[in-house]
Amino acid sequence: MNITRICPFTNRVNVRHVEGATPAGLAAWKNGKCIQDALPEVSAENREFIMTGITPSMWAHIFGEEA
Repeated sequence: MNITRICPFTNRVNVRHVEGATPAGLAAWKNGKCIQDALPEVSAENREFIMTGITPSMWAHIFGEEA
């Protein structure tokens, strides 16, 4: 599933294909379920992207590789 988010650091619109994301899982998260419970098949970096709009490469650039 493709997910579109805006990066809070660059205001750039990013679209990522997020393996394991489903409309039902996204709805559950938006309705208050913890994202790791709503989308357990989605990787941690992709869950971060869904929540914040920060891509893995931007995360490494801003916070460093080990963040």
